[in-house]
Amino acid sequence: MADGLPSALGDIGSESIADAGISTADIANSQITNAKLAANAASGTKVSAEFGTIAAGSPTAYGQSVQAGTGTLGAGSDVWVTFGTAFAASPTAVVATPLESLQSLFVETGSINAGSFYVQGETASETFSWIAVGSGRL
Repeated sequence: MADGLPSALGDIGSESIADAGISTADIANSQITNAKLAANAASGTKVSAEFGTIAAGSPTAYGQSVQAGTGTLGAGSDVWVTFGTAFAASPTAVVATPLESLQSLFVETGSINAGSFYVQGETASETFSWIAVGSGRL
């Protein structure tokens, strides 16, 4: 059993994969088909049916949504990122840059709200990607 996974998932070792019709030869030869994955005990609704409804945000709300995009820092080395549609509550937001860019960006503590969040960096015109996951169906 992998650390941190609910016991409902069971052991997803090579034995359980082989039991689902996926052999080590299939894996080595990249011959895993959608039909084989669908029969796997650790796929699709067979796993998701074990979990309850997901809630997130502050205050907590149900029905999760994801929004993502790109941004560019303005002249003050900062920018407010505005979501296309506001979440029902403050989402979780993450910013990222390509590893080779060596940019240092961060989301200001307390700046994430249902409609936007604030990003600061080192220099103007730095570009970044962002993703936000939160409550409220869009």
